[in-house]
Amino acid sequence: MNTPYTPFSPPAHFWKQSGWSLFQLVMNGLIKSALVIASYFLIRSASAGIRSDSLVYSESVWILSLVAFSFIILRVHERYTSEKMSQKYINRVRSVLLKRLMRASVRSVQTMSVGAMSSRLGGDLSAVKKWLSLGIARLISHGLLLSIISLLIININLYLGLVMLFSMALLVAVSMIIGKQLKTSIKSVRKNRIKIHSMLVERLSSIITIRAMGQELSEIKKINRNADKLKQSVSENGFWLGLLRGLGDASSLILICMVFAFQATGGHPLNVDEMMALISIILFINSPIRELARVHEYYQGAEVSLKKLKEIFSIPRIVRGSSKTREVKENFGEVTLRNVKFSKVFKGLSLRAKAGEHVAITGKNGSGKSTLLHLITGLVKQESGTIKVNGVNPRLTNTSAKSAHIGFCGADTNLIKSTLFRNLTYRGVNYSKNEFNELLTFCQIDEISSQLPKGLNTIVKEGGRNFSSGEKCRISLFRAMLGRPEILILDEPENYLDNNGFEIVKKILRDYQGTVLIATHNKELISLCNKKWQLDRERQSNIKVMKRL
Repeated sequence: MNTPYTPFSPPAHFWKQSGWSLFQLVMNGLIKSALVIASYFLIRSASAGIRSDSLVYSESVWILSLVAFSFIILRVHERYTSEKMSQKYINRVRSVLLKRLMRASVRSVQTMSVGAMSSRLGGDLSAVKKWLSLGIARLISHGLLLSIISLLIININLYLGLVMLFSMALLVAVSMIIGKQLKTSIKSVRKNRIKIHSMLVERLSSIITIRAMGQELSEIKKINRNADKLKQSVSENGFWLGLLRGLGDASSLILICMVFAFQATGGHPLNVDEMMALISIILFINSPIRELARVHEYYQGAEVSLKKLKEIFSIPRIVRGSSKTREVKENFGEVTLRNVKFSKVFKGLSLRAKAGEHVAITGKNGSGKSTLLHLITGLVKQESGTIKVNGVNPRLTNTSAKSAHIGFCGADTNLIKSTLFRNLTYRGVNYSKNEFNELLTFCQIDEISSQLPKGLNTIVKEGGRNFSSGEKCRISLFRAMLGRPEILILDEPENYLDNNGFEIVKKILRDYQGTVLIATHNKELISLCNKKWQLDRERQSNIKVMKRL
């Protein structure tokens, strides 16, 4: 993904996908231009009729009224088309970005803060949308309008037309100079805004720690210091923004002054009717000129945002699309690793778990237990070596097949904001009513749901914060076991469980009819497994694989 993204070359094939909408905007601009030309001659005719006391001008007035109504329709069509085009495109880009994140290594995704990620998918996409709907769309529609009006003025009076073109070129040049300063201020505003957003997200998620440590005022002061920087950058941005918009607001008056100045020279004067019609047209195009002056503002915002969005587009995928995936056909329940290398954690790791084996993965903190489970589930990609789960590379396994054959329960498998029932069945596997009810009892979810007013229809709040850590762990266990997957992966489940929950894990290790991989430090759980993988990060060649009868 080395293609540079610019406001005129956005990602996801904008020009190709938006062809019909762009054609409509071109036609909109051409029709408006034709109506403006007609308006010029109608106003000139009406002016001449008024001065000569002729009744003919009344017909021109009626036609002008129809032209005015047509402009309303064209304006509605322009905005409707541009907004629909831009939102459709942004929806497609958001989908592409989400697919990229879903198919990337979780380590790559975790390098970006939640605040920065939400800014990319929210604020940056909004800036690009604004550029498409209020920038490109207006460049097409208003650009055509002003170009044809310039030709009209040249046709009326060549010298006046050249003066007007020079004046408009000068206005554009000044706006470009202001735009460079605006770009710098936009970057500063964006940087400070994202920093504050990230700090707020992090602090609010750690509010218990902050209050327990008595650091409330200290954290508020840190945020306020960044808020002061944001105030300064926003003020500077407002200055340049106001200057740019003021230039657009004054542009029509500047052009009218040029008309009077040209008329005062007396070289090629216009008659009264031509003057009235021309000034009316300039006043009419005041709104398009003012809006075009803001296009540079949208351009700079989109340019900064596209550079940030490129960071997500550049994240390498480790999981292929649906056309490249494979179904699981054999070797159900078997896990093999051969000469796997990953960062500094594993160097030539080879392990095998046969179908039905219960394997305890042990080792010191940082020895790579969770990393090993992430490799097996295809959440990260090894640098070299081969990994086969159910006989297939886990990163190439069909999504539905992976969810059907592998159940995963760990600290990173959070609950989603939805009903309790949807969280329990989130893997989307097939199951019977009897199995569901039996598992409710086994994981003691029935005890949890019986205490809730809406039972399984209770809404789980963000991150599952309306449930205790032990309850969330039981829900995760249920979700992993539903459908009886051939491979069950548990990442230190005992950390958040009480005695009753701990007994559930022990029963799983005693009775589960499938392969179980459990990362744990608990000796009692280790003793219930028939194989142990003891990881040693410092001495990779001495990884111990011990079997128990």
